[in-house]
Amino acid sequence: MKDLKTSRTRKPGGFRIAVLPQPMDVVLPPTPTSIGVCVYETARRLSGFDVTVYTGTREAGPSVEEVSGIRLKRIPVKWDLRLNRLIRKLPLYGRKRPPFSSRFYYHPYILKTALDLRQERFDAIHIHSFSQFVPVVRAFNPSARIILHMHGAWLTEISPEAIRPCIKKADAIIGCSGFLTDGINDAFPELSGRCHTVHNGVDPALFPFHGTRALKNTGPRLLFVSRVSPEKGVHVLLSAFERISREFPGTSLDIIGPEAVTPIEYIVGLSNDESVKALERFYMSGYQDHLESMLPEGLKNKVRFIGNLPHSALSGFYGASDVFVNASLSESFGMPIVEAMSAGLPVVATKTGGIREVVDDGRTGILVRPGDENSLADAVIRLLKDERLRRSMGEAGRGRVLRNFTWDKVTGDLERLYSQLLRRA
Repeated sequence: MKDLKTSRTRKPGGFRIAVLPQPMDVVLPPTPTSIGVCVYETARRLSGFDVTVYTGTREAGPSVEEVSGIRLKRIPVKWDLRLNRLIRKLPLYGRKRPPFSSRFYYHPYILKTALDLRQERFDAIHIHSFSQFVPVVRAFNPSARIILHMHGAWLTEISPEAIRPCIKKADAIIGCSGFLTDGINDAFPELSGRCHTVHNGVDPALFPFHGTRALKNTGPRLLFVSRVSPEKGVHVLLSAFERISREFPGTSLDIIGPEAVTPIEYIVGLSNDESVKALERFYMSGYQDHLESMLPEGLKNKVRFIGNLPHSALSGFYGASDVFVNASLSESFGMPIVEAMSAGLPVVATKTGGIREVVDDGRTGILVRPGDENSLADAVIRLLKDERLRRSMGEAGRGRVLRNFTWDKVTGDLERLYSQLLRRA
């Protein structure tokens, strides 16, 4: 480890990029968060730029290290966590101005980071999700190009009066789907020309094509990969699974992902979608306890809650499954869907958010209405009955991933955006 104040010598002719995921994001393997995966996979591919990634740490002091070609700086968040707890208790916030949107949320962290960014003299600063960081970073880095990268609909769901002063300081805004970018353009017409769509991706080598298998005597295997949280619709999936099991009695379901219920103010409390707002009922008690109580005695041994796994361990589960199912009621992109498609799995998913850009309905998978357990069950049953359809969708899904959703393509899109912004400097 080196002291944080150690700075890097500028490469001849190379632009310097700082990347700021959310302070609580885990960037490095084995179990990164979804934004952490995005940052890790793109940062290590940005060969034409000198990249430093900043993230939070609960350790006592700052540190800097090189990992997989990435320069990683960790900034302590001990005082931020205490301040955040205090902010949540203050009666100053409402549904459209939740505590996490406060300019004081993670304020010590971003103040220390902004000061270090100024010392390092970066050409561009790429901030993920927290729009309130933009004015602070801009105040200390007036000449840097600032990019705000959104992975959820906060810019269009939080009060515009809170958002507008933040985003006007950004040189560019990225949405991880056209669904997000179009919403931002509609809500803030003054941003015309500054909004860009850069989809998330997958490493096809990490999730190789497995091909479609004939259903074994042991029965079909369904797979769900994501956080176990109400907006992911796991309760809808379990209701559908009862019907699927009556049609295919040997069917099993693997649920991979941590029980990590999204704070209510992040999605459910902000959404204008009545079906998403109705998920508030699941916040009265433990969500996974509720899920396990839904299962009839005869199905308990057919559903496995596997929990969190190293990202690299998922490939084997994709390869051993017959259909991938995503039942989300709210989804900005859906990275596990592209992982499943990369592995050659046919997909059943919902017509919500960015999923409609990922799945080519009827060709790489089947899209159904969110919250509709019967349509979800019908789509899965249709695929289980038709091996040829499963094979054709799996092959088409792999091709779609290779054309549109690889990290190499994502990195190329970012490089072009960086270059475009920096040429203006």
